[in-house]
Amino acid sequence: MGTSGKRDQFFKGILDDNVKSVQWSVTHGGFSATHPFSPDEQLPPIHYAVQFGKLRALRTLLDSLDRTQQDSQTQTGVDFPDIHHHNRTALMLAAAGNWSDGVELLLSRGASLEVTDEKQRTARDYAKIKNRKQILVVLDKWKEEQEKRKNMPVEIVDDVQRKMMKMEMIAEDRGVSVEEILKEKKELEMSEKKRIDESNKEDERLENVRMDVGKNAVWNETRNCAENALCDLSKRDVMQWDHDVWKCEWLHTLTVVNDLKSQPLRTTPLTLDTSAEDNEEQESEQGSGAVEHSQILSEEMMNGGLGRLVQLRELTLRGLGLNGLPSVISSVQQLRVLDLCDNELQVLPEEVSSLIHLESLNVSGNQLKSLRCVGECEQLVSLKADRNQLKDLNDTNVTNWKRLATLSLKENLLEELPSGFGDLHALVELNVSGNRLVSLPAELGDLNAKRFLRLELDGNPIKDKKVFRILDKGAKPMKELLAHLKKQQKSNTSGNRKQKSKKNEVQESDSD
Repeated sequence: MGTSGKRDQFFKGILDDNVKSVQWSVTHGGFSATHPFSPDEQLPPIHYAVQFGKLRALRTLLDSLDRTQQDSQTQTGVDFPDIHHHNRTALMLAAAGNWSDGVELLLSRGASLEVTDEKQRTARDYAKIKNRKQILVVLDKWKEEQEKRKNMPVEIVDDVQRKMMKMEMIAEDRGVSVEEILKEKKELEMSEKKRIDESNKEDERLENVRMDVGKNAVWNETRNCAENALCDLSKRDVMQWDHDVWKCEWLHTLTVVNDLKSQPLRTTPLTLDTSAEDNEEQESEQGSGAVEHSQILSEEMMNGGLGRLVQLRELTLRGLGLNGLPSVISSVQQLRVLDLCDNELQVLPEEVSSLIHLESLNVSGNQLKSLRCVGECEQLVSLKADRNQLKDLNDTNVTNWKRLATLSLKENLLEELPSGFGDLHALVELNVSGNRLVSLPAELGDLNAKRFLRLELDGNPIKDKKVFRILDKGAKPMKELLAHLKKQQKSNTSGNRKQKSKKNEVQESDSD
């Protein structure tokens, strides 16, 4: 290929924004960012790239200037004059053409705002004549930043230039301007600053809450929890409730247990935080007006107290006489363990089903007649509902309990177990003693014989006496029991087929 053909190929590469072609031309073809001039427009290569808005080609040409260490004093570099067009520089051409990306790139590579053409016009003059308002803003901002850099150490200036080149490359890859990248960066910085400010405000608010709790709390445990920013609060032998517990929103574990069965909790709405002597005085004055501690506690929970403890992982409220669980329980989304043993609950709210992380639930010793909402808790590993009033689980979707390992339903009123228990393949232990069961569902035979280790049936009028013989004397009772139930299941299936076949025969006979 002749010299003319190579030159045409060079300028075609610029026009196509073909980086590889331009790189080859300036590295091996004998061309540069300033020579030769284009055959038609008579433009130097960098001016040619600017004229047609080819950002990648322009960057490649400027990179070649950096490698040859262009001499700005003799104007052989980025400020190379176009002798055929009034000695314009590439920056002047970009400013006149309203090409902000090109202007920003040229400035970042050392283009001067002070260089003039043969009519003594600068790049800014070109932008002003053409009324390029956006370019004027870019040029003025750049000049202002350059004035600031004069007072900066050389190392900082070099760092700024490196960052600018990096942003240029990012802008080019994303097909946006450097100005847009800078705007996006500023927005991210403002967003991060806002986040930090909000975090600091939240920390300050929590510190004020802790100080308030530490000053006013009734329980020593609550005060200690606030003063030391502890995430676990445990209180036993409760004589009166501490309102400030609901303010401890940083808690991960809350355990409150009333072990003083012989001393029922009684107080009045106005004297929960007063001394025992004052309580006795006011109770004697008010007589029958005294309000049960459990009633006040339930009302506080209903009014949103529990909903403030959104970081709770474990909640234990035992023996407090609670007669209701508030719907705000759904706000405690991180809850893994819920223990409401020995209260007076008659129903669990539907919102319990929204506790998607709940793994352990103990509602023993209440007055529950249904576990319907619990059927939606798919992550349960342990469920205990002993000593309630459950007659059946027909309204409970037990097949959702794919992870359930421990299930205890002893001392209820159960007359049958759902066939869905056969789908609980993770089950290890089942306790249904002290109920009214007369049989076991044959589907229990589908349980995993290697995992299922224990079955408690005492106190049930089971008709199949072989079940108890296996449990009492079997060498491998669980394996033998499951095999026995599996056999029953097959027998039932066979019997159903025969019955269906007989029914069909009768129908055919009637039709004849």
